[in-house]
Parts: sequence; structure tokens; C-alpha cells
Amino acid sequence: MKKINLLVWGNSNGDKAVAKALADSPLVNKIYTTSDFKIKNAKPIDITDKDFRKQAKKSAELGINLVIFGGENAIYDGAVNIFKNEGIAAVGVNKTFAKLGASKIFAKKFMNKYGIKTPQIKPDKYDIYPQVIKSDNCMDRELDRILYNPGEKIKALKEFKNKNFFIEEFLEGEKISVTTYLTGGNFTHFMPFYTYDPAKPLKLTSNQKLRLNIYLCKFEYALLLENANFDGAMTTDLTEYQNDWYVLKYRVNFGEKEIQEILMHIDNDFLDILINGTEPVYKKV
Repeated sequence: MKKINLLVWGNSNGDKAVAKALADSPLVNKIYTTSDFKIKNAKPIDITDKDFRKQAKKSAELGINLVIFGGENAIYDGAVNIFKNEGIAAVGVNKTFAKLGASKIFAKKFMNKYGIKTPQIKPDKYDIYPQVIKSDNCMDRELDRILYNPGEKIKALKEFKNKNFFIEEFLEGEKISVTTYLTGGNFTHFMPFYTYDPAKPLKLTSNQKLRLNIYLCKFEYALLLENANFDGAMTTDLTEYQNDWYVLKYRVNFGEKEIQEILMHIDNDFLDILINGTEPVYKKV
């Protein structure tokens, strides 16, 4: 296979881990990054100008063949579509399906449409506690919280007054995350992790694994019926409730902590997985 020039777009520790892993790939000729990660053979480029069309043209001039988008903001703003329109291949969720991460209400409608279990939206006067208040906009995630009594709810409603928000039933249970990668119509599901502690070994019972696989099959089916046509990753955050998994939210990337753990456990070329949908080979532990 001809070696490629690629760009890793993002500034998180997860993006650094991706850039480091890809820099060692035998499939890479040159690697560029949008942050100075101090990685051997990786050259940082300036993206101060947020005009993605200009950045795409600049990338073409550098001979970049493929862009790996890690940052959610660029994905939400449609950067994947713009780069592809300029003839540069891109790994990242396109703008249509990025709505699953950008809008929690949009994601709820998607899940309800395909019978995917998720905590249900309740009327504003819902009086069973604890309950959860959330902003529809994923960028307001720091506002989301659990409400334990009417006093906390009154205070929260004042803060959310000018936001598009909703009340959600509270489901208490173990929380895990699983990342799904879609390319060429093929799905790869990476090993699940504890949402708040990916490094902690995750041991699921046979029933938990079965229920998780049922969810993943529903998720695949829903994306296929919606004609998902992107090459990119989506991370699902789930909680266990009443012997089943409920989806809390979607994230339209690998997830910063998750990707670091995934790369630590994979024994084959990560770039080959991204380009060809090759199944990951996990290290024995």
C-alpha cells in the first residue's frame, strides 16, 4: 500500500495518543498535527484561522491525504464534510450524524425511534427525586446535574431559564462506555470501559455481555437504516438499570480517556484499523 500523509486534528491527550500511535505506522509517510505534541517526526501546523475550507486547501497543498478528527467542535461544525468536499479523506462523524452528540433531544428521538433504551424525558412538573436536568446543547454539559429535592430544582430552573433543557428520570447503576467505529459500512466495537475510570479492569457477566451485544446490534441497525455514510467513531455512555443497559448519551469521537486505553491494549496497526476496518487484535493480559 502507498504510504500516506495524514493530519491529526485536535488538542487533547487522546489526540496526542492517536498521533503518537499513527506516527509509528508503516503506512505513514508524513504526519502533521494541529497541536505541538512534541512527537518525533510529527510537524505541527497552524489552524488559528477556523475557516475549514481554507484549512482543507492548505492541507491539500501540504499533500495531506487523510485527516483524523478528534476534537468534537470541528466535527459539530461540519469540518468532515468540508474536507471531503475538497477531496481529502477524513475520519470523523459527518455533520448529519454529529447531531447525535450535539443535541441530547435529537439523540433521544433517534433512540426512541429504534427501540434503544434510554432514560425518558419527563414533564417539568415531574416530582420524583432524584431526577436529572440537562441542557440539550452538549457544549453546556457542565450545567447538567442530579436534582435531589424541590429546592435544588427551583434553583436549577432559574439557571436553565434561557436554555433549551429537559428533565430526565434518574437511573442509578454502573456506568460504562463503548466505542464503535464505522468505515465502509463495517462496524468495529472496541472493548468497553468504565466511564469514569477506563484504566480499571472491566468484568462483565455473561448476561451483561449479552445485553450489551443486543444494544450494539440495535445501534448498528439504526445507523444502517439511517444510511450512515461516514468513517468515524462514536462512543456510547451507558448505565445498567433493571438488568439492562440504558444509553445516557452519545459522543461523536473515541473519547479522550477511552482512546488512550484502547491504544494501550491494541497489538496491531491502528491506522490499518481506521482505513480498512481491520479487527483490533488485543494484547494478552
